[in-house]
Amino acid sequence: MGRQSKRRSRQRYEDVINGDGVFEKMEDGGEVPLQLPFYQLFFLQLYTMLLYYTPLLSDCGNKNEEIKRDRRPFEEKIEAKLSSYLFRRIYRMSNASFHKLHAMLEPRLSEIFFPKGGGKRKVGESFYLIDTKTRLSIAIRYFAGASAYDIMQIHDVSLVSVYYSVWGVIDAINTTEGLAYQFPDHTQQEDIADGFFRKSGAGFAKVIGAIDGIIICTIMPSIRICREIECGQTNFRCHRKDKYGFNLQAICDHTLRIYWAEMKWPGATSDYMAWVTSSLCMDLENNAVTKILLDGYTLIGDNAYVKRMFMATPLK
Repeated sequence: MGRQSKRRSRQRYEDVINGDGVFEKMEDGGEVPLQLPFYQLFFLQLYTMLLYYTPLLSDCGNKNEEIKRDRRPFEEKIEAKLSSYLFRRIYRMSNASFHKLHAMLEPRLSEIFFPKGGGKRKVGESFYLIDTKTRLSIAIRYFAGASAYDIMQIHDVSLVSVYYSVWGVIDAINTTEGLAYQFPDHTQQEDIADGFFRKSGAGFAKVIGAIDGIIICTIMPSIRICREIECGQTNFRCHRKDKYGFNLQAICDHTLRIYWAEMKWPGATSDYMAWVTSSLCMDLENNAVTKILLDGYTLIGDNAYVKRMFMATPLK
């Protein structure tokens, strides 16, 4: 008797949930329309609403139960725990360089992350505001290849805040004039050449920059993206490094400061091809007209490049 009642209740429950007021019930191999009573429809709607609003009535929707984030200043929460050696290893720069970079970006970072000055909340006191040095720290660690999940644990922020910080810092860098790439003028070229001469053991006196290429690693692009840009997936794979990415060409001065960079070719492209098709190389080829390079001055590069009047390469 118990099994029959369970089977009957299960069949009745299936009758209730199979439609909206009029249901189909199998009887003797045929389909017979069944009208749902009002009290059953009301109970079904009430049960559905209860299931829908139950998560909102739990702790996950209660503001008083939210995680209290550690919003101490960057110097106290992160920097104080690292020695000068570890700080340089982790951030690829010294403490002084980090704070100098932050001083240059701080006006734009404040505009991006605190468009209204933070309102009534104060940075460092509110659980909701993240200071700009922490934002910069998050971005630098992400650029260095750290996992977003590790970054959110170390800095005590959400995963969304990690990506928001990265893109905010990128926007700040791209709109800060002091960080813009600019090929040196004639006076600056003379100063750079003097700097290289002082550091050169061979007495090179007219070098204005050192050029090299690097693979900026990415994931393998999708077929859809490759079709849009008309470039195959294998062209993005650097076989020597066994990674997908882009070929970045960059020139630095005697202080290791990069003043020119260009990245528009996939990773399988050689340094020579990426360089000779760059806008700067074309201008230097026409230096008689453009006059952007002092006569007799040159760049230096490895054997991936070809010797020109403006490019010096090793003899062997």
